[in-house]
Amino acid sequence: MKLPEGLEVVEESAFNRCVNLESLELPETLRRAENRAFANCEKLIQVKLPDALTEMPGNAFMGCSNLSMIGLSPTNPRLEMVEGVLFDNEEKRLICYPCAATGKEYTVPEGTEIIGVSAFENCKYPVHITLPDTIKTIGDFAFSNCYALEEIDVPDSVKEIGIWAFESCINLKRFTVPSGITELSMSLFNRDNQLEEVILPAGLTVIGDNAFTDCKR
Repeated sequence: MKLPEGLEVVEESAFNRCVNLESLELPETLRRAENRAFANCEKLIQVKLPDALTEMPGNAFMGCSNLSMIGLSPTNPRLEMVEGVLFDNEEKRLICYPCAATGKEYTVPEGTEIIGVSAFENCKYPVHITLPDTIKTIGDFAFSNCYALEEIDVPDSVKEIGIWAFESCINLKRFTVPSGITELSMSLFNRDNQLEEVILPAGLTVIGDNAFTDCKR
């Protein structure tokens, strides 16, 4: 599919579940792609982002289960690829870890401050993820449906964890909530049915709706 020149914005979920979309050519005029703009396009394997595209508030390619490669020019003024992962330099935010990236271990680069909305959602392969002590925020749905994830190292620098952030991480067994967290957000560990141990901080004041629903251990 080739989108026309002159197009500047693709709104949220515009092409969600276009399951037969195999190729995508974005125009040089595109400057913004909203969260889930091309979500769940299961046959999409690779995509090249234009230089004009500098605004990605969320993961436009969430759930693209066969997406293994995102192309991006090094001259893009704001976005950057680091070892195959898409970042926003200005916000120090990890935007998109491609769903089909095959590494079992991943260390987020030092200096990253935000794990963006849906950044790892539906990713197939990471078993162990390490976050640096520069991370301050984990966005909504950030690691939702990471079925292979067994371990994640979350530093005490994290002050906010969004809703559904670790929902359906069905192989996650242990989690230490950072010491600065005062509220567990809604459905945070919903359906994490292998979860055996969660260490809660002393300053916790609120456990949100459905935070541990269907945690069978």
